[in-house]
Amino acid sequence: STNSRAIGGKIVSYYLLFGGLWVLGSNWLLPSQKVFWSYAPVLNQGIYVLLTAGMLFWFIQSDLRAIHQRYLALTNVAPVGIFYTDSEGNGLYVNDRYCEITGLSFDAALGSGWRAGLHPADRDWIASEWNRSVQEKQPFRQEYRVQRSDGVITWVLGQAVAEQNAAGQITGYIGTITDINDRKQAEAALRQSEANLRLMLQHMPVMVDAFDDNLNLVIWNQECERVTGYSAEEMIGNPDAIHWLYPDPAYLNQMLVQWQQRTDDYRGWEWDITCKDGSVKTISWSNISSLFPIPGLRTWGIGIDMTDRKRAEAELRASEEKFRSLGECSPIGIYLATSDGSITYTNPRCQKIYAATVEELLGNDWSEFIHSQDRERVLQAWLDTATR
Repeated sequence: STNSRAIGGKIVSYYLLFGGLWVLGSNWLLPSQKVFWSYAPVLNQGIYVLLTAGMLFWFIQSDLRAIHQRYLALTNVAPVGIFYTDSEGNGLYVNDRYCEITGLSFDAALGSGWRAGLHPADRDWIASEWNRSVQEKQPFRQEYRVQRSDGVITWVLGQAVAEQNAAGQITGYIGTITDINDRKQAEAALRQSEANLRLMLQHMPVMVDAFDDNLNLVIWNQECERVTGYSAEEMIGNPDAIHWLYPDPAYLNQMLVQWQQRTDDYRGWEWDITCKDGSVKTISWSNISSLFPIPGLRTWGIGIDMTDRKRAEAELRASEEKFRSLGECSPIGIYLATSDGSITYTNPRCQKIYAATVEELLGNDWSEFIHSQDRERVLQAWLDTATR
């Protein structure tokens, strides 16, 4: 490691330094001491070894203490919880952030006490995953919950790797826990929002469908099911679904060509759709997916079943034509007027009686064509009839 290389470098430096000092000192001092000179080689070697070993031990211990203090300071200011265990998973050390997240004290987290900080619902499966990682000698990485004694629950990302000695034997595990509670809450809020949107789309009183790039249906809500008789299970992902809805190839091709011309920006475009029971209904489709694209969807739109309205309009037109035919041939003068008296229709006989053209009659008050001597009496009778 970097620390080991640094310590090794310092050992060599100290060794050379004190070796050099001893050589200089022995050449300067010992020659003046005749009585010891004959023993100088032995004395030199002994003192040299002892002095060098002592000084090296002192400096190495100082370095180790400094490194240890720096390590403790670093772990205590780390933004993640840090833990260290033996090979059996018994806690040997945790930092301050670990205690803050789990609510456990330093002493309570040691040994097997760290398990008490796990959420009761997660303890068994976390233990199982931990054991699996140990057996397979794989790093541990799981998202789980911790629960403090005051009931506060926090989601964490737990990670751990094994420490091995030179023989490859596992001596312990070092790991971290990271507070991911904010992320989990945001994910839960997003899932709830998506669920609410999906529920709303499913129960909207209009048809909602969407296609992927292969023109396979991926959305088919309950109104689509009600109108067509085809369930979502039958339609979603079914490549034949569009041919079930539009079984006439010529009609389908004609509409697809128009679709390419219109692109995905249209409103109130009517398609005749064939239902499961064989009936044909008119659906008014609106599509603005080119303006508001949704990732993963080729196109999407909403539809309104216009069948009943189209049928009612056709019946009304037929009724109007019938009435008009009868009116045109009636020997009795007939006119229609709004609530304020403006004439909206007159038949030929009425025009003849009033001696006026249709242009002169339409839009005018019907009472203007009554003789002035009779007008007040007729209007009163009309009001009496209208207010009964």
